[in-house]
Amino acid sequence: MTGHAAAVTLKLKAQLGTSVQYDDNIYLNNTGKKSATRYEVSPQATLSATSDQNTLNLTGTGNILRYDGISTRDFNDYGVSMSDSYQASERTTLGVNAGFSRQSLLSSEILDTGLILPGYHRRAITAGANIGYALDETNQISLNGSFSDSRYNNALLTSYRSYQTNVSWQKRLSERVSLVTTVSGGIESPQNTASIGRSRFVQGTVGFDYALSEVASIGANAGAYYYDLAGPFSGQYGFAADAHASTRSEFTTVSLDVSRGLSPSGVGSFVRNTSVTLSVSEQLAEHLYVDASGDIRFDKTKGSVSFALNRKYYSGNASLRWQFARYFSLSVDYRHLRQRLVGGSLWADENRIGGTLTIHSEPSE
Repeated sequence: MTGHAAAVTLKLKAQLGTSVQYDDNIYLNNTGKKSATRYEVSPQATLSATSDQNTLNLTGTGNILRYDGISTRDFNDYGVSMSDSYQASERTTLGVNAGFSRQSLLSSEILDTGLILPGYHRRAITAGANIGYALDETNQISLNGSFSDSRYNNALLTSYRSYQTNVSWQKRLSERVSLVTTVSGGIESPQNTASIGRSRFVQGTVGFDYALSEVASIGANAGAYYYDLAGPFSGQYGFAADAHASTRSEFTTVSLDVSRGLSPSGVGSFVRNTSVTLSVSEQLAEHLYVDASGDIRFDKTKGSVSFALNRKYYSGNASLRWQFARYFSLSVDYRHLRQRLVGGSLWADENRIGGTLTIHSEPSE
């Protein structure tokens, strides 16, 4: 009996980003606006180990930010994560992932709650596992489970644990068309308050994916969710949906996504998110690229929580990037944010403009 060890290929990919930007409303509020110049350093490295059946990725990230003359906005964020995918058999794929991160509320809460609180942070632990199994050439099922523990060092926000799972079945009708059915559920359990009970939800959707061509596709899912709150409110129903489209050519890539559903949040309960996201990338010349994106979000708290998160949020980003050397790129960046919280009548706007120099460990695309 003889055997041999599978060959493993190791690859290290790293980059270092440095930026200087001017921000005209660093607190994102509508009274007492304050502007400042911000300096940011963002290192990132990924070590990959690949064999015939297995792919393992280990990633570390950092984000160091300093504001000119405003130390309460300074932060040092970091994170580590791993993911592993294993082809157990011709039909079966297994995967696991885990991570730990520390994020200031300045960087993490703009999408979660919209509350930009200086000097505070969130620590998060995540873990997940998945299994995919091909029943035959046209049918595949998958099972996913995930856990997250988010802790805030600010009493206004609610630390929580979230457990989620989903089962999906994909039926390929032809080379271009597939049907997808998904059932998911989750629990959010607040950790630093006794006044908010556990929230639970279950959601089911049915949809399709259609490849219009080799470079263009569309898809949509629709269904309903039910959430039950361990408090004074009874369970309620809601509508969940997602529609997406993408296309690419030799020089242009465009994607659009419209969605509505539930997600865990630092307000102590699930939040209903409705969002529209559009992104466009264009290669203008051999080493010159432009990227632009826009995002519209409407968030609403579901249930009895410490405070309600009802907001409207808009963002727009644009970047002109020049790869001026094999391992170096330089970009001019602009971002605009606009949001209104908790039914207020006043909007808060933020504009940020600056430049970023990025150093890559391998040739930049």
